[in-house]
Amino acid sequence: MNKLNYISNLDILAGIPSEEIMQLCTQVRDETFDARYVLYTPTDQLKHIYLVKKGEVLLYHMHNGRKSIFDTILPGDVFGNFSTTEYEAGHFAEATGGTRVCTIPVSDYLKLMGAYPEVMLRTIQTLSDRLHDYESKISMCPVPAKDKVLQELGRYSKKRRQSLLQKLTQSEVKLTHQKIADLTGLNRVTVTRALQELSADGFVTYNEETGGIVIEDM
Repeated sequence: MNKLNYISNLDILAGIPSEEIMQLCTQVRDETFDARYVLYTPTDQLKHIYLVKKGEVLLYHMHNGRKSIFDTILPGDVFGNFSTTEYEAGHFAEATGGTRVCTIPVSDYLKLMGAYPEVMLRTIQTLSDRLHDYESKISMCPVPAKDKVLQELGRYSKKRRQSLLQKLTQSEVKLTHQKIADLTGLNRVTVTRALQELSADGFVTYNEETGGIVIEDM
């Protein structure tokens, strides 16, 4: 999928004339990362908006040498600086292997929002939904480990089903125990124990053919 087709299919830019998008695309940088690649670090000045076309981008903090993922950006989603001013990122953004990302200058996106108020409204809605998602994640901090693991599996599954390029019909996710540990802030031993408990309780099952985890009941 080329840049024009991809961007025109984004819900956030729906209805924008193709000539406007073509003008926008002249400033877009399109990159594919075959291996893990850090797009920016906490001290970098954010100057762009990023559109994920393929794969995923992890947003995370580092605490005492340990990664703590607070969001996973999937195909069709956007992230970056939506402000009129530059500021330090405050976190890491890392593209996983096989990820393709479009990068657009903030100034161009802001001009588009100024010309098309509906884009501004959709952007506000997107950021509002993300804030609500973050608040939900924070609220799970004091709960038991298995509840936290189940919530993150459901959260990740929901994002996958809503992804532009991955319209999944079942609640099956493929995550390593280490990835779940990074998402929940738990250690791998605790994650393994929590998954065993969730399986015994009938909340999740393992699909041995695909290697995925199927969420049976949220």
